Amino acid sequence: MDGETQSARRVNFAFDADEFAREAGGQYICPALGSSCDIAIEDGRLVLKHRRYDTINLYCVDQDRFFCGWGFLAFNRNADGAVTGFDLTDELFAWREMAFTRLGR
Repeated sequence: MDGETQSARRVNFAFDADEFAREAGGQYICPALGSSCDIAIEDGRLVLKHRRYDTINLYCVDQDRFFCGWGFLAFNRNADGAVTGFDLTDELFAWREMAFTRLGR
């Protein structure tokens, strides 16, 4: 960057993992991958659980957006504000926006 200055805006918002888990917790399925996972609270942290992989911590980066070891998750909501699924984006594996749909709600 050779002396260039960049600025960024800090986004401050309150995040409560337990409250978010009540809104978004449960099982999700991705037909394109033929796979499912769960969003849950474990030891006070919001996590993604998959039967073939270790539990993955979700780190909130913005409202309804999270970073994890697989990439970025963006939760989707319907017109009533209920969580209906999430999109997982990861450039490491060269796939983008794999859609996961929430089951049973």
